[in-house]
Amino acid sequence: MEQEARELDTEARQTLRQQKATLLLEAFKAWLLQCRRKIPSASSSAKAIDYTLKRWAALIHYPNDGL
Repeated sequence: MEQEARELDTEARQTLRQQKATLLLEAFKAWLLQCRRKIPSASSSAKAIDYTLKRWAALIHYPNDGL
């Protein structure tokens, strides 16, 4: 997606990200939540998933940025 976006202007890049990245991010979050239920809390994988989920609000700003 970013290879395709590289050739676009800022507005078109933002539109592309909103169309494609939003769906990918939603699927990624669902996968993270599904995996997290199966992983022991003390594991490094659980910590990585928790870190990502705690910062989810910041991560989902990506599709709205055309830069």
